[in-house]
Amino acid sequence: MKSQKKSRRKVLAALQSAMDKKAYVDIRRKINDADVIRGYVVQLSDDWILIADTRDGGYLDGFTALRTKDITKVKKVDGFEPELLKKLKQWPPAAPEQPISLSSAEAIIRTVGEGRDALTIHQEKDKPDACFIGAPVDWGRKSVWLLEIDRHARWDTEMTKYRLKDITRIGLGGGYEDALLTVSGAKPDRRSGGNEGK
Repeated sequence: MKSQKKSRRKVLAALQSAMDKKAYVDIRRKINDADVIRGYVVQLSDDWILIADTRDGGYLDGFTALRTKDITKVKKVDGFEPELLKKLKQWPPAAPEQPISLSSAEAIIRTVGEGRDALTIHQEKDKPDACFIGAPVDWGRKSVWLLEIDRHARWDTEMTKYRLKDITRIGLGGGYEDALLTVSGAKPDRRSGGNEGK
């Protein structure tokens, strides 16, 4: 237990240092087959962090929130990518204009879901290769209901329920979500009924 606490403190210190220094970093987690997340730490709490995400070439690509308890390593990436953002006048990477509460998955989804038609949730321990994109439209005591968009950019006709404790990663404002919304249009009116068990 003491070694786990020490390791957690070390990770949090590394994340704080990365944020203070605006370092470009790789973040690895203990979840099997989980993606390595590359970007800039722009917001930090004891429970979750927020990364300004990047895609190939170092271009900014929305934000990713991760649970701190899953993080095992924070490694600085040496490369040209920070210089690219300076050339593009996007330096330094900043957190979203709307403040985000990082106290829990529910708090994150509630704050980023306000006024936003789509965000992405992951349940990587159970479904490491899947993500679920949609708009939060209702809440249970320990769950969130999403109205999802499928890979053909079509809105589902029913909501789907996800347990908050199973959510390991939340994405928002990325190019893929924006592309889906460009084709699908804004979220339709809330529908009745729904699916459970995801």
